Amino acid sequence: SGRGNIPMSDSEIRIGLSDRSDLGIRITSASGLLMNYKRRHAGFAHPDSAGFATMWGGGIVNWGGHALVEATAIVSGRRNNAGIPYGGIRAFHTMPISSGAVTDKPTVGGFFGIKFILDDITITPELGVFYDESALGLRDRNIVVVPAIAFSGFSFFRIFR
Repeated sequence: SGRGNIPMSDSEIRIGLSDRSDLGIRITSASGLLMNYKRRHAGFAHPDSAGFATMWGGGIVNWGGHALVEATAIVSGRRNNAGIPYGGIRAFHTMPISSGAVTDKPTVGGFFGIKFILDDITITPELGVFYDESALGLRDRNIVVVPAIAFSGFSFFRIFR
């Protein structure tokens, strides 16, 4: 009913299928479930190696009101003293699957970040910029800036100990 930023939190697990591919399962802001398949096409399966991967997926979002499909291309640099830089392009589209769900247009954009590995903890700040026409008319602009930070390798609750 209003305009402004909406903080969200996702949970994700990735399951290795081979040294070049994995399966991801993500709960999106407690309102949906997505699965994706990521495949490394270039580079070695080692964190010090630069690489190129594609990721394809889909699922149900917005409390079951929409199906989502996504496609992503990701490049990553070699690990250096500052971390592992990466970036890519992403396109996704939500389609109504329940009565009353709004129709949306595809969203496209890019993202970049740095993965910092500290012993058994990984912290990954990321910034995405996307073109997305607001299906509900809640935004004045079609450019959406999405700052994010991901934590892995430990329990979220361990941060507060």
